Amino acid sequence: MSEKGAALQTYNQELVKGIESLKRKRCEIVQWISEDQRKKEVLEKELATVQAKLSTVCTSLQQNIDKKASIDESIESCESAYMKILESSQALLNMVRQDALSLDHSGSNKCEST
Repeated sequence: MSEKGAALQTYNQELVKGIESLKRKRCEIVQWISEDQRKKEVLEKELATVQAKLSTVCTSLQQNIDKKASIDESIESCESAYMKILESSQALLNMVRQDALSLDHSGSNKCEST
């Protein structure tokens, strides 16, 4: 019976050591969990900040794209109007030249006949 008692005492000591080892491991893991939770909170705050910055940049980018499109449209409209002015100016110049030539020819005929 003393052998059984000794074996039981040995098992008990090993069981206690095993339980203590598991408790130490659990404590270590709890610390890791705590550290990971702090890291997670920091990263979530950083992520929120980065997302807010990204949102601001995206809004600004879209506004600038819209402004550029508006300016492109204005430039195209102005260039088109300017081309029409050039065409009209050229037509007017041609008309004035023809009138001047016509007047020169008719004026020189009158001078010669007098």
